[in-house]
Amino acid sequence: LPICPVVEVRDARLYGQIQIATGLITLGFVLQTLAPPPVPAGVITTPAITMAAATWWLASRVAAILRSAAQRGRLAASTFKLLNLGIAAAFLWDSWLFVPAGIGPAIPRVLLSVPALSALQRYGVPRAGLFLPLSPGDTSALAGVYGVCAVAEMVVAAALPFQSRAVALLAATPIRFVSAAVLLALRSAANDGPKRLASDTYAHLNRVLRGTHLIMATTVAVDMLRRRAFSGPGLAAFALHATITTAAAVAIRVGNAAVAPVPQPPVVGVRPMQ
Repeated sequence: LPICPVVEVRDARLYGQIQIATGLITLGFVLQTLAPPPVPAGVITTPAITMAAATWWLASRVAAILRSAAQRGRLAASTFKLLNLGIAAAFLWDSWLFVPAGIGPAIPRVLLSVPALSALQRYGVPRAGLFLPLSPGDTSALAGVYGVCAVAEMVVAAALPFQSRAVALLAATPIRFVSAAVLLALRSAANDGPKRLASDTYAHLNRVLRGTHLIMATTVAVDMLRRRAFSGPGLAAFALHATITTAAAVAIRVGNAAVAPVPQPPVVGVRPMQ
């Protein structure tokens, strides 16, 4: 795969702006969680705000990873193509959903997708990582879990227009396309083996994924316990977030074990020097 040797200074700056913008949106949701707005019941809830904050935080961290990749001239690599595709799909789908309310709210979201679309235009879209066959190995099962969860995240991300209580419990938002892209990138890494998972990029993606979905799983569980309502969509949402959290934690441990130094056995018959 040809890797661009030129440091993409302009792209790095734009990804930095996306990181700041999504970080500010995350902060806004966090502040709303601490002081929920006085709106009618059923319109917005603290759990929904918390879930939104988690997904936007994930987008912010992915933008930071893409910024680092642009500074190193690595945007042509398949992992970063996937992440760019996730960013573009999330913001474009989000902007399309805002069109009925007016073109004004949609414009900022379209602008956030510009760096990702520019990179995809230069380097092309990634291969269909979801449909690549699994390689036999220690982490092939982990790769399969990543793939199944990626499909679930894409379904949830696309489900927002179908307003219902089930959609609300699943915290459907277009930003979940970013989570799906991260899962597909990690599926490819797990397919390559434990040492691939130990690299800085994939270790960082797993840590971010673990933190995001741990928050979301905890939020769903606390909300169900508080309301004493254990519905099918709520349990499905908890199972999805718990599975992703567990898979990311296992991948971090597998990656660390793959690069851990192997202790050397003592040499028999040789007295240690005093």
